[in-house]
Amino acid sequence: MAAAPLYSLTIPYTTLSLQNPSEEPNNNASSTCRGVTRLPKHPETAIWNRSLRTHLEAGSSSQVLQCYCEIVACGVPLDISTFHFLIHACSRSLLLRLGREVHGRALKHGLGGNQSLRNCLMGLYAKAGMVWDVELLFQKVPGRDVVTWNTMISCHVRAGMLREAMRLFGRMRSEGVEPNEVTMVSLLSAVAKLRDLQMGEELHRFILEKRLDISGSLLNCLVDMYIKCGAMDRAQELLPDSQSRDDSCSGMWQAIRIARWKHSRFAGEARDGS
Repeated sequence: MAAAPLYSLTIPYTTLSLQNPSEEPNNNASSTCRGVTRLPKHPETAIWNRSLRTHLEAGSSSQVLQCYCEIVACGVPLDISTFHFLIHACSRSLLLRLGREVHGRALKHGLGGNQSLRNCLMGLYAKAGMVWDVELLFQKVPGRDVVTWNTMISCHVRAGMLREAMRLFGRMRSEGVEPNEVTMVSLLSAVAKLRDLQMGEELHRFILEKRLDISGSLLNCLVDMYIKCGAMDRAQELLPDSQSRDDSCSGMWQAIRIARWKHSRFAGEARDGS
């Protein structure tokens, strides 16, 4: 059967609004479980889900969304996996309108209280810079896990709400949720923008105390934070010495050299001006 164009489908659930909590059914855990068990078991659903997963893993969001159109047109029942794949595809391609449409369908299926699905939706809205929508979903999550907190923090960092991101970190710890490397990457990005060396050093000590893996993105963010805070020596201490440098650190060494050159040039100009 030929698939309908992506946005030609009329879905009655798009009128559901995040801003009206009364429109989201089954908020408690037992209601959510009942919602899941009510979902029809259909062999075609599993087949379509495998297709969605294959296209998503191949990085083809357009094919995922084309499959969605065919699923709706054929009347194939949707389950929690279907919604996960669709929200991930919408997030990857920043298809906010379609993401809201899929969100509406999930609510209609009684899956509004599913935490992993909420985390996916928060990721979509965070990527789109929709802080208010992310906060609304965040407030409805009863047992917030590290993924929920990370999404909330990164959303505020992206929106430039840097001090609020740091306050959220404090709330996260007070609720007993252990931060991970992803948390630290977002927070170090905030500190780098704030040029707050003291706060950056506190985060660095926290990373060492928690024995988080200082490599990859986290190492990059630590080096970048120290450079932007003007502490080139601290940045250099994080990298291997000249005899053991590898390609993965070459970009960071280059960033330090450029930062030192700019610093010396500005210092020279300041002396000349005085």
